[in-house]
Amino acid sequence: MLREERFTNIIEFLKVNGTAKINEIAKLNHVSVDTVRRDLETLEGYGVLTRVRGGAVSRNENLERHVYEMRLNVHSREKTELAKLAADIVSEGQTVAMGSGSTTVEIAKFMAVNYNRLIIITNDLDIVRIFSHKEDFRIIIPGGLIDIEENAVYGERCEEELSKYNADVGILSVNSVSLEKGLSDFRLNQVDVFRKMMEISQKIVIAADSSKFGKPACMTICGMENVDVILSDGSISDEKVREYAAAGIEVLRPQKTA
Repeated sequence: MLREERFTNIIEFLKVNGTAKINEIAKLNHVSVDTVRRDLETLEGYGVLTRVRGGAVSRNENLERHVYEMRLNVHSREKTELAKLAADIVSEGQTVAMGSGSTTVEIAKFMAVNYNRLIIITNDLDIVRIFSHKEDFRIIIPGGLIDIEENAVYGERCEEELSKYNADVGILSVNSVSLEKGLSDFRLNQVDVFRKMMEISQKIVIAADSSKFGKPACMTICGMENVDVILSDGSISDEKVREYAAAGIEVLRPQKTA
């Protein structure tokens, strides 16, 4: 199970129960007690919970925002690395659909500095904020419901409005990438939005740091036959790059320095 998914499971458990014992979390996430202790220590550092003897208690206040900020900081170096690869797949003046997620937020930060004129279609409110000062950018935000934890729009209205547009490039950040199982995610509110963004985009680009390759998340988005390019970080192995190339998918990563 991905670290980020373990964190989400713990937080959802705390939202319902208020407290959690170490053995309950170990059973929930199918991990060792030592792994649970490390996870609780990390989550306490993000302000999500307070560790107590034998477990943890929720801090409650603005928990959803704590969760989102935590995700922004997980693998932050890798996300910053791969964000720079946007220069290889986005050209000035193009229309770019951008799904919600901490990695696409990093890509948006890079694009805001390095591009002068783009049309951005996004349901992510943090991405909207990042581009808000760019006078020659056009920002299209679909209507719908607000996913507070994700800080993004979702729902049938969102999908209907997205279907009116066409994008040159669609950039999505997902929780899991697998040649066998395809793209998958545990953010259930966002999965249908991701599918719609892929449907309206001529070129599909998946942003996934090396930790995202492997065991699938709970809901499948689509198979890998829909993907054109994957942006990843420098930790992805040469073998993995070759595997995806053999399947017709280009994997871009930062150039290794001597």
